Amino acid sequence: TAMSTANQLPGFKATQIGALSTTQLNSLTSTTVASLTTTQIGGLTSTEFGALTTTQVGALSTTQINAVSKTQIPGLTTTDIAFLTTTQVTGLSTSAISALSTSQITAVSTTDISAMNSTQGNAFTSTQIASMTTAQSNALFTIVH
Repeated sequence: TAMSTANQLPGFKATQIGALSTTQLNSLTSTTVASLTTTQIGGLTSTEFGALTTTQVGALSTTQINAVSKTQIPGLTTTDIAFLTTTQVTGLSTSAISALSTSQITAVSTTDISAMNSTQGNAFTSTQIASMTTAQSNALFTIVH
């Protein structure tokens, strides 16, 4: 059951977490997802990461968000991206930022971009910048200059 799986998760290795089906991952409580280690988060594929509900993604800490790899980022929907708090967005690594698709970029708020540091701002690719709204690109210009 989901409850017995949740009780066992703290002892799971990253490879074991990665072996969970998307249905099993989707059934975890937000509290359980929030208790995953960064190593366990790293064990998820893009598909598995994408199977997390918006509420589960919202429960991730900044430390967990920072552990999200560029190969996992494509799993996030635009709804997931829009649901992230500014603190979570500013926790994204530069490799994760550069892996955002142009459709995911449209879901990043101007407030979130404004809160990033210049290193994160410089991680955006030219393709990503070209897909930004004027407000987003103005916010980006402010943080990188």
